[in-house]
Amino acid sequence: GGGLTVRPAKGASDVGSALLLPISPVGAPQFAAAELFLGAGRELQFYNLPPGSYQLFLFHSKEIEYRNPKFLAGLTGGERVTVTADKPTEITFEGAIQ
Repeated sequence: GGGLTVRPAKGASDVGSALLLPISPVGAPQFAAAELFLGAGRELQFYNLPPGSYQLFLFHSKEIEYRNPKFLAGLTGGERVTVTADKPTEITFEGAIQ
């Protein structure tokens, strides 16, 4: 699978968790608590992702209801990310932290 490195453009210290929702292929949401942010640059890494398109959200809270369909249906914003199998994807998240 592919890899994804996320760097928040601003407010990295305010990020409590991240959520990666598959657009295609269909799959389970990928959740990561802020403890997975690494290094001085506050990077977050997802590993072994199926290639495809995802919507990425960052949250202030460490606990979000990512298994709740109503919560997921109410999400707005985020950033679209495309993951490929051949090389890691790196993005700077410019969106709002929710």
